[in-house]
Amino acid sequence: MGVQRFTKGTDNGQSVLVERLCKVLRDFQKFPPKAEKVLTALLHHGAVRAAAKEAGVSEATVFRYLQDPEFQRRYRAARARLVDAAVALMQRLCANAVSTLAAVMHDTTAPASARVSAAKTILEQSMSAVELTELRQEVEEIKQMLAAAEGVPGATRARA
Repeated sequence: MGVQRFTKGTDNGQSVLVERLCKVLRDFQKFPPKAEKVLTALLHHGAVRAAAKEAGVSEATVFRYLQDPEFQRRYRAARARLVDAAVALMQRLCANAVSTLAAVMHDTTAPASARVSAAKTILEQSMSAVELTELRQEVEEIKQMLAAAEGVPGATRARA
């Protein structure tokens, strides 16, 4: 069962993510090869018509698979893994993005508008990150107070 690489056009790393998912799909036992092709094509294209063409099946076949509970379960799991992989990639690229913004901000040969935009982006994102961190902490404290009120062991009581 060969893994087909999708390399048509520029896909910004999507081919690698789909190829990784194909490896995960092989772990599923007793999954027909045609169903795997349809699943892989759906992950790559997202549209029934394009997926059917890529998998070499009719659109009706794709729709039938989409109605099958086991196929749905596997499709959802594969999509979740694809999203997880994309999020992990974005997280790895965050430092590069910040470095790029910093480089533009400090580049005296760059237009002033680009430098201001980079500085503004850094400030806005930094403030958002601080706010998000504070909100997470507040939510955690509320969870602890609720758990304490419900008598959950190890939970802390609200301070007056």
